[in-house]
Amino acid sequence: MNNALQIVADFNDKHGLRMDARVCLLDLISETGELAKEFLTLTGYGKAGFIKGNGWTKELGDLSYSLLSLAHETGTDLDNALQRALSKYEKRIKKGQNPGSGAPNAGGA
Repeated sequence: MNNALQIVADFNDKHGLRMDARVCLLDLISETGELAKEFLTLTGYGKAGFIKGNGWTKELGDLSYSLLSLAHETGTDLDNALQRALSKYEKRIKKGQNPGSGAPNAGGA
């Protein structure tokens, strides 16, 4: 992931797209909403099964860009953050809990 982080950082620097971390966070939230909207569209608001479309890939790419930009602007090592999250989930699974932070018996974030 550090390679992807560097690619985004270089792109932002090259094109003058660096933003304050607060703006990056709002952009990430906005892109998350756009991805959710695409999911609703693709599933007919839950009436059909999910079938990936071009819009899904586009929105997921936009979301990835926003996350990587936020990580860069806050000096966050996403590889380390991912390893810590996986370790946390592994501990929950070993305790017989649901690994997801929003799931019942997940033990908090």
